[in-house]
Amino acid sequence: MTVLDNVKDWNTFVLEHAPKSGAFLQSWEWGEFQRAVGREVRRYSTETSAAQIISYPIRGRFFGWDLHRGPIGNSDVLRQIQDDIKKTRGIFLHIEPGYRFEVLGSRLAKNRQPQHTLIVDLSRSEDELLAAMHEKTRYNIRLAERHGVVVESSTPDNQGKLFDEFYNLLRTTAARDRFHLHSATYYRKMMETLPNVSIFTARHKDEPLASALVIFFAGTATYLHGASGDRHRNLMAPHLLHWEIMRAAKADGNNSYDFWGIAPPDEPNHPWAGITRFKMGFCGEVATMPEALELPLHHFWYSIYRLAQRALP
Repeated sequence: MTVLDNVKDWNTFVLEHAPKSGAFLQSWEWGEFQRAVGREVRRYSTETSAAQIISYPIRGRFFGWDLHRGPIGNSDVLRQIQDDIKKTRGIFLHIEPGYRFEVLGSRLAKNRQPQHTLIVDLSRSEDELLAAMHEKTRYNIRLAERHGVVVESSTPDNQGKLFDEFYNLLRTTAARDRFHLHSATYYRKMMETLPNVSIFTARHKDEPLASALVIFFAGTATYLHGASGDRHRNLMAPHLLHWEIMRAAKADGNNSYDFWGIAPPDEPNHPWAGITRFKMGFCGEVATMPEALELPLHHFWYSIYRLAQRALP
C-alpha cells in the first residue's frame, strides 16, 4: 500500500491522474478548507488509487460522506473506504466520479457538483481565443472596454476590499436568482485556507459591477463562484470580467478555463439556460461527468433518509 500522507505526495498523485474538470475537489488544500469550516476529512490511498472524502451533514447525529471527482487513478481504494466508514455514523457514501465505473450495491443519485461544464482551451493565442468567440460576445467585451469598465484581481493589499465587494454582490445575486448562499465566514475561510484562489472584480468608476472567485489547480482556472449587481447591466461587465480572467490565467501558465456548470445539452428550458447561453458565447468544449452514485452504508437509516428526501419540496 502507498501512503500519501503529505500535501506534496498527495497533490502529485492527483495531478498525474486529474479528471477533466474539478480536480481541485481532490486537492489536499480543498480538504483543509473543508476541515476549517467544520467538516471531517479522510484520505485513503493504494498504489493505484486515492480518494479524499468529506462529511456531509444531515439532521440529527447522522451524516453522509462525499467523494467528489474521485477516486483518483482507479477505484481500488473504494473497498478500503467502505470498510473504514461503516464504523462511523455515516449512512451513505455519495460519489461523483471523474470517470465512469460501477460500484456494487450503489444507486444513481443527483449530482451536487456541476455534471456538465464548458472548458475553454487557453493554449491558443489571445487573438485565436477572441476569434473563436461568438460575435456578440466579442462585441460586448469591446463595449465594456469602451465604456471604461476595468477588471481588478486580488492581492494581499486589496483582498479585504475585493472580498467585501464580492460578498455584497453575491448577496444581491442570491436574492435575485433565489439560490442558497453560504455565510461570509465560509467564503472568507476559503480565501484564508486555499493558496490558489483569487477574486476578480469588474468595476466602472470605482463601482463594482461583477465579481468572480476563481480557483487554480492542475493547470485549470475554475470559475467557482460569480456575482453581479443590478445596476449598469448595459455596460456588459461580466463579458469583460471573464475575458480578463482568461488572460490572467493564460499568462500564469494555465491551460484551460472551466466555467464550472452549464445546463444539460438536451434541456433548453433548464433553470441554467440563460447563464448557459452567456457562457457558450466564449466557445469552449462541453465536458460531461458521469452520473452520481450513492452507496448505502447503514441500510435502515439510509431508507429513512431517502423517505425524508422525497418528502421535501
